[in-house]
Amino acid sequence: MLLLLHGLLLLSLLLLHGLLLLLLLHGLLLLLLLGLGLGDGLLLLIVVVIAAATDQRQTGSADACPRRCAEQRPPAQFCAS
Repeated sequence: MLLLLHGLLLLSLLLLHGLLLLLLLHGLLLLLLLGLGLGDGLLLLIVVVIAAATDQRQTGSADACPRRCAEQRPPAQFCAS
């Protein structure tokens, strides 16, 4: 179970945040798991936090993406003058 969660964490970090952050967080995670003897709960918590942060970034305001905002605006004929 631990290896599966570890693999999911590595894949999500690599896809979402790039290689440098992946290496930094992976090193911190290994220190925590090996040095302090923490188990699956910590790893699962980290995966859930990353997933929540990613979901929040994808569903952010339309102002962050002008193209998407422009696509969601009604045509000019429906706008009040």
